[in-house]
Amino acid sequence: MPQFLRDGIAFDYVDRGQGPAFLFQHGLGAQAQQPVELAGDDLPVRLVAMSGRGHGATQPLGDPRLLSIDAFADDLAALAHHLDLPRAIVGGISMGAAVALRLAVRQPALVERLVLVRPAWLTRPAPPHLDILRLVARHLRAAGCDGVAGFVAEPDYGRVLAQSPDNAASLCRQFEAERPEERATVLEHVVDCDPGVSEADLADLAMPALVIANGEDPMHPLALAERLARLLPGASLCRVTSKSVDPLRHGDDVRRAIAAFLAGRPC
Repeated sequence: MPQFLRDGIAFDYVDRGQGPAFLFQHGLGAQAQQPVELAGDDLPVRLVAMSGRGHGATQPLGDPRLLSIDAFADDLAALAHHLDLPRAIVGGISMGAAVALRLAVRQPALVERLVLVRPAWLTRPAPPHLDILRLVARHLRAAGCDGVAGFVAEPDYGRVLAQSPDNAASLCRQFEAERPEERATVLEHVVDCDPGVSEADLADLAMPALVIANGEDPMHPLALAERLARLLPGASLCRVTSKSVDPLRHGDDVRRAIAAFLAGRPC
């Protein structure tokens, strides 16, 4: 995979396919392969996906104070400049959706359209539905990757498991990190950071936007996605099958929704 250098950090990214550029960002604790797998092979785009600071093969960690949605958006803009992309479709999954929104607010001329999959942030830092990530970080600091045993014994984990096996599995995967102390630092800083957008900012975004959401997902509330779609003047909301219900159908639904959006059709 290619890399580009910024702030002394080698950023790992994927650049594949032909067509309009689609900058598609991963969620918290994931890496570039997540949006690559979700996009699949058939979307008519040039897909660009980058592992953010503290994620995937992007190293070193750099200044922990820059583990934020704001800095991630700056990094994505730097990648677009590195690739000579004057405009692009910009999207993301969960945290990546917040990064895409921050970039759209800061550099609207760069963003042709928005694709926001299972958003987890809106306008406020430290959303309460992500509190459990602080618990993950605490167990990572206490016992490293072996901390998963203590974490799954927590009542909060049991409540997530009962509502969304997919969310529960994603939380447990945080304990597979090669550098658990770094992963704890990333989780702590990102969960508490300000997403850097206001409702007025969102109302000023004129580009077409697709908000993709599902139920049965306590870490990505359907109500948050619905509110986001109302705030963005050019947005449409598409509800898809939850990953906890059927992960394969979820992926198929997401790809169909994105393809329809790119073609100007309803999802």
